[in-house]
Amino acid sequence: MRGFTLIEMMVVIAITAILFTIAIGAYQSLRSDSLVTSARDQISSILHQARLTALSQRVSQAVTIDFTNDAITDALGNSHSYDGVDIEKVPSGSCTPDATASQAITFTSLGAATASVIKLSSASSTVTSYLIVNAITGGVYMYGSCTGSGVLS
Repeated sequence: MRGFTLIEMMVVIAITAILFTIAIGAYQSLRSDSLVTSARDQISSILHQARLTALSQRVSQAVTIDFTNDAITDALGNSHSYDGVDIEKVPSGSCTPDATASQAITFTSLGAATASVIKLSSASSTVTSYLIVNAITGGVYMYGSCTGSGVLS
């Protein structure tokens, strides 16, 4: 006899379905992690660009973050939306986000900036990122965690 029996075929289909279900769960988690990381990198880039433009053109540049709609308006007025990513403002010295609706981060022509701590996360992701804008230097720094005292590492 040659060929497969119906039982053998059903077993192969069942195993394939189980593997497919596991793969979809892993893919969704990986996709959520990727969304947070991508948003962090893009927001960091927008902030760096605003700072560099302010320094090179000797004119203040503002980036507005809309925490309610998880969106950012860059210094050129272009809007960037981040669906699937929660963008929250974190008060200095704390790890708990507050209910601020929006914030303008302004980079001056001398390099200073509006101090800010921004938390990026997603309910379905294991990745949480923090962006810190230093008030004195205008530098933008990335961190992966926050301790109880608000110190990031």
